[in-house]
Amino acid sequence: MNLQAIFKSLSQLTDIPESEWDYLKSKNKWHSVEKGNLLIRAGDVSDRIYYCQSGVFRMFYLKEDGDEFNKSFVSEEQFFTSYSSVIRSIPSYFAIQARRMLWWLPLPIRCCYTYMNVTIVGKWWAGN
Repeated sequence: MNLQAIFKSLSQLTDIPESEWDYLKSKNKWHSVEKGNLLIRAGDVSDRIYYCQSGVFRMFYLKEDGDEFNKSFVSEEQFFTSYSSVIRSIPSYFAIQARRMLWWLPLPIRCCYTYMNVTIVGKWWAGN
């Protein structure tokens, strides 16, 4: 999988020293998920920011009547998570589901927080 794409995306937000980038690379591994599987369930507390290498994720709410409401979609080379859950350590208001077989990389928030603090995430998130 292409870690350079992640480095390029993160480098657009902030400078990352090579030694810390090497540490981050050593602590992560790629995962795959099949179509229809959930990465985060509504009500889960997330402590990771994800990077989509390939495929599409769907973020959706489950309404009281059982209907689903699509919040947004995430495609290749994008970061995503339930930001309110990650930043505030609260349950996610929505679920994240794979729409087709894909590869993703979880980035533990404790490894990213120095670079993707609330201000950076807020600016990046507002642009998407």
